Amino acid sequence: MQKLYLLAFLLVAASAKLAIEINNAAQSREMFNCLASKNMTRALLQFWDEKGTINKEFLGNYIRARDANITSFGAIAVLNDTFTPDQLCNGIAHALPFNFSGTIWLQVKDSRGLWSREVDSRVSYLENVAKTCQQHGLKPGFYSNAVDWSAVLGAQGAGSDILSATPVWYSNTNNVVSFDDFCYAGFGTWDEPDMKNYAGYTSFCNQYFLGADYYEN
Repeated sequence: MQKLYLLAFLLVAASAKLAIEINNAAQSREMFNCLASKNMTRALLQFWDEKGTINKEFLGNYIRARDANITSFGAIAVLNDTFTPDQLCNGIAHALPFNFSGTIWLQVKDSRGLWSREVDSRVSYLENVAKTCQQHGLKPGFYSNAVDWSAVLGAQGAGSDILSATPVWYSNTNNVVSFDDFCYAGFGTWDEPDMKNYAGYTSFCNQYFLGADYYEN
């Protein structure tokens, strides 16, 4: 019976659209070629950290991933509300590579020093970030997990129509390649997710990455 469950999982994973979350380290062309051979069709690259520092390896990783025929991308920016929406979005827009058209995933983390505003003003802050980034020609989305979202915004269901008009990427590392758990492991006011981190720190091509993800669109 266990073998049947494993086979079913492998068949689903082989046909799914999969993404890999890559940290600040430089990756080689050979590594991206290997990831592409493992059905990794999207690269999620660390871009902007909580201090507003741009990942110096982002551009190189982006180019080498493109060389490996990976054509779908996301850039991850950790939110810190000491940055105004314009500071954040203007900084991101000016640092992105030519013709970058992927989603800017604005990561909501429950970490010390990231949130100075009152809890009841944080949804408004996220709304302003989303609208400002759109005005800068970016495609913003939000990335978090139910526990962090609830801690930062005061409730798992905190959100708004403005936020739910953007994409959402959620994390629930239960190793299930589907969105069936979004009804209880999701957050905010989104009806459907765009992407799920289903496996945390994980190994592909003899190297560890921050996470493996499933997406449909």
